[in-house]
Amino acid sequence: MSVFSSIDPRVKIGASFFISVLLSFSKNFLAKSLVFVFVFVCACICKVDFKRLRFIVALSLFSSISNVFYIKNGNVILQIGTFIITDRIIKSLFLPIISMFTLALITLILAKTMKTTDFARAISSIFWPLSLLGINTNEMSITMILILRLVPMVFEESEKVIFAQKTRGALEKKSNVLKYVKSFIPIIVCTFVSCFQKAMNIALAMETRCYGAFPKRTSLKEFKIKKLDFFVVFVVIVLAIGVFFLNKIN
Repeated sequence: MSVFSSIDPRVKIGASFFISVLLSFSKNFLAKSLVFVFVFVCACICKVDFKRLRFIVALSLFSSISNVFYIKNGNVILQIGTFIITDRIIKSLFLPIISMFTLALITLILAKTMKTTDFARAISSIFWPLSLLGINTNEMSITMILILRLVPMVFEESEKVIFAQKTRGALEKKSNVLKYVKSFIPIIVCTFVSCFQKAMNIALAMETRCYGAFPKRTSLKEFKIKKLDFFVVFVVIVLAIGVFFLNKIN
């Protein structure tokens, strides 16, 4: 259990959102690198599984390298025949990679150090002013909990069905592409039937616990701001000041 797990979920969500906005306002390589290094150190402390970022890295590399063939202006750094590398190409190559990688790390840190129930309760607490407008933030938070739980469940159920079909030999590679595609129809149907059954069980469990019977819900554990949370806010402010000064450097 890392120190990040002890931070108030509201502070974590607010700090993550502020750092994401700070990343978008970073104008040069130094400013973005500062934000990236800060988030990378936090990810190392949380012991984030960096293997889960392989797809993000591949996608960002592909999208950035494709810009090399369209950008021709800027100061020429290297020229091989008709192929030209300028300083603008270098910026367009590395800056998007740093941004995407940083945002992915922020997401993994939140997923690693916060439960889905704490995340939904924190969102409900942050958006409590909306209740003054008649918007039920409790229903919004429980909807987010269900979404965060049901989406992974769909993938888990599909993996189980695919494994069962493979053991029966129903997913052998066929020469006819159309027949191979049709063999996935039972997988889709079985997956959705299983997910609907589990969703009905969740709805029945919520109904038996009288969810929604009372307009104001209470919680077993209440969020409280601690000294560690103030320290996190202070560190984020120092990071913002550092990005502000680095943006002044051309």
